[in-house]
Amino acid sequence: MKWVKTYKKTILFSIFLLIVSLIKIPSPDDLLNLLWVDVVPIHPTIENSIVSISTTPNVDKYEHCFLYAILAFILWLEIPNKKKGKSYLFIFEYGFTLGLIIECLQAITPHRSFNIMDAVANTCGILIALILIFIISYVYERIRKSLSNSSYATKRCWVHQRQKFSKLFR
Repeated sequence: MKWVKTYKKTILFSIFLLIVSLIKIPSPDDLLNLLWVDVVPIHPTIENSIVSISTTPNVDKYEHCFLYAILAFILWLEIPNKKKGKSYLFIFEYGFTLGLIIECLQAITPHRSFNIMDAVANTCGILIALILIFIISYVYERIRKSLSNSSYATKRCWVHQRQKFSKLFR
């Protein structure tokens, strides 16, 4: 049960993804039509003038990509420091497996369907996040090493600035 405490935020976000993926969410067009019918009586000239809200094609793929990138970042932040070096493969496996499980569950849900492009968008989100995580880790390590090689005065100044900065957010 120690891993539940360690990965608490990741588990909660995974449950959120599961719930959001399996419930039926009305599209913006459905909501507009519902409101339009209830408020304004249908007139033949007005009925054909309703414009679709979702003008961006495949906008849900961007949502998949963004949500799985967030999942990867949350998981990376929760991994203990001693395991950070081996975490890239684990993050990819976890996100890919969760996305595939959710897509398979959508295949058996009556109002949802399996879409391979959703799984590809999930994987792209994870890969984009992993690339950003790698770059952030690399830059952080370079800064940390350069500070460890610098003089004591420079280190002391850096520590003092960091302490002042952290006091702002307490």
